[in-house]
Amino acid sequence: MHDESYELFVVLSGSADLFLNDSGDPTTAAEGDTMLVRPGNFHSIANSSRSERLFMLSIILPNEQFARQVWEGTYSGKLEETDVSHLVE
Repeated sequence: MHDESYELFVVLSGSADLFLNDSGDPTTAAEGDTMLVRPGNFHSIANSSRSERLFMLSIILPNEQFARQVWEGTYSGKLEETDVSHLVE
């Protein structure tokens, strides 16, 4: 769980099951799909296939504004000092 950060998962190959907050029912994502986990959510990822390998990219987004810009593809420029310090604390 991340108290303030968002986590963006991108499935590069295979398929993944995302479990949120002790839910028994996963959200399944396939190659090319993205899943965004908001702050404060317990989460885990599992390979949903026993025969195919799962390759994913996980990106931690430091705050809601940055997450929205990345999700919408509108981010351009440098991180603010407060974002950088949050990432290295």
